[in-house]
Formats: sequence, C-alpha cells, structure tokens
Amino acid sequence: MTVTGYSNFKMNGVSLQTYGWNFEVLDGLAGMPGRRGSNRSTPYQDGDFSYGEKFFGSRLFAAQLHVYPQDADGVVNGVDGARYNLNANMDYLKGVFNQNAGLQLFSYEVKDGVGGSVTRDIDVEILAGFTFTEESKSVMTATVVMNAPRPFWREKPLTTVNRNAITVFPDNFNIDTLGNAPIGDLIITIDVNAASSTPSLECVSTGDKITFNDPSLILNDQIVIDLGARTFKKNTVRADALVQRTSTWFMRLPTAASLAMKFDVTSGNYDLQLDYYRKWL
Repeated sequence: MTVTGYSNFKMNGVSLQTYGWNFEVLDGLAGMPGRRGSNRSTPYQDGDFSYGEKFFGSRLFAAQLHVYPQDADGVVNGVDGARYNLNANMDYLKGVFNQNAGLQLFSYEVKDGVGGSVTRDIDVEILAGFTFTEESKSVMTATVVMNAPRPFWREKPLTTVNRNAITVFPDNFNIDTLGNAPIGDLIITIDVNAASSTPSLECVSTGDKITFNDPSLILNDQIVIDLGARTFKKNTVRADALVQRTSTWFMRLPTAASLAMKFDVTSGNYDLQLDYYRKWL
C-alpha cells in the first residue's frame, strides 16, 4: 500500500521522509497480525474443533524507500556529484536500520480527528536484510523487511492514572483504554502510606485480578508489578512468590472508553499508579 494518510515515518528517531530518501510503501501497516495456535480435528465429526482464546502472533512489515542523488536537505555534493550523494545515502540508511542487533524503534504519525496528530510506535527487528534495486542511474529503491515480536502499535504519550491517598475500600474507578487492541503490559505501582496487607487490583469486566499477598506491608513500602516484563518487585527486590492471579495471562485490559477497575484491601492508606500505552492493530 502507498502510505497516504500517514506521515513522519521514523526509524530510531531518524526521519525517513527527506529530500535524499523518502518512505513510499509499507505493506502490513493497515492490516493486522494473525493469531497463534491451531484447531484440532474430532474423530467422526466434520470440520475442526476450535479451542481456547488464540493470542496474536508477531507481525511483518515490508517497507520501501526511494533513495535520491542528493542529501537530506536537497543539496548535491559540489565535488563528487550526484552519484556520491546516492552512495552516501545508501550507506547512511543501512546504518539507520542497523543501530543495534536487537529491537529498534519504528514510528509514524496519524491524524487524531480533531486537527492534530498522534505518534504510534513499535519495536522491530531487521531479520531479512536490507536490499537496493536500481530504478535508474540516479534513483534506488530500498527494501527492508521488519518483524515486530510484540504486534501492537503503542500510542504516545504514555497514559498515567493516579489514585492518591486511598483509604476507602474497595476503590472503584474507570480508565480510558480506547484503541483496538488489548493492553497486556500494564505497570502497577502501589505506594504504602500506612501499615496494611494484601492489596489487589481487578479489571471488573474480565475478572482478571492480581493480588500482592503480603500480610506485613509497612509505611514507605513500594510494590511495582510490570506485566509486560513479568517482573514483580517489593522495594526493588523480586517478590514473584507473593503475586497471585486469577488468569494465566495475569491481566489484559480490553479496549474501552471507560473501563471499570477496582482496587481493594482490608485497610490502610495507598497511592496507586497505573501506566500503559493505548494499543492499536
């Protein structure tokens, strides 16, 4: 697909839309990733048996850029000429798409419907290399295939929800997770302001509930539960054994303009902070 309606494509913060090179095509941007898993056949029955909730797999993007014989500002080298610029641009782009051997940040902007725009980004790997095809003596087409292990786009900026000095329980509140993909990497931070025990957070609509089963929390204790990294810490020290959950996947937040949440404990005084990015397919 030609990338109309989207703008400001970047790789690792470097613009891919300049006078020297320009983003043209990104196959996979407007689609959605497939799901993992398969169905099973049942003896003496037609068709297959569909079982369980199938989670999304990784996704692939095939990107193309046109590379021109001038630098990013549109200037042709006065000594070695246009071919120098073309070669220099190819060398530069290979470096941009290979800043490290691991995950790299790919981003773009999309209109927000109220006259502005928002940034969406995703972590990608360059697994299939980077190739150039000569379109003419002065124009090259660069093709790169990117794999996104985590398939959803993050909408920036980070959304932060704070509930301070909670003393009445349960504490019911709503959050905005509006996008079109579930959020599975919520970060939960609980600051203890008075001695207490065993706080829990529940997504009311799904029943997903996480409990930090510690009966001896004291003033200034801090609990940080990072569901994306699967780390559970008390005062910066791993405390995995203290975390209980009702769902195998811990907690996945569905997309909703007003998603009901519940923070509960028998007594105490808490500050609660939730950090997440809205997700898009």
